[in-house]
Amino acid sequence: MRIANLSDDPAVDGADLVIVGSGINTGAWYPEAMAWLRANAEALTSTTVAVFNTSLNAADPAKQDTAHGYNDAAMLKCAAVASEAFPAGSCQRRSAYCRGSSAGSAGTAPTTTSITHLPRRGPVTSSNS
Repeated sequence: MRIANLSDDPAVDGADLVIVGSGINTGAWYPEAMAWLRANAEALTSTTVAVFNTSLNAADPAKQDTAHGYNDAAMLKCAAVASEAFPAGSCQRRSAYCRGSSAGSAGTAPTTTSITHLPRRGPVTSSNS
């Protein structure tokens, strides 16, 4: 597993699973995170992608749909299969990137990624060994 700041422009190559997240500013992902998704859109088509955000609305059960809706534009940019929203303050960086890579054969689930809060809006198959 590799964790990188999007400002370092991490590569997608060889990833079985890419998890991309952003804080929310006025109802949208930070521009830097969306720019990274746009710049890496083609490479992201070759892997499984999940997205998350951290927002104040995620802490309010009555606003969960709104909090998850913040991910819609990001999901469209990268064809993400899963989405989650976490209360603000649960992540330290505005934008994060996590890359899991499996030593297994093609078509196997990533073995180095642990995701406990996904999926909310779609299936992600992950096994840990």
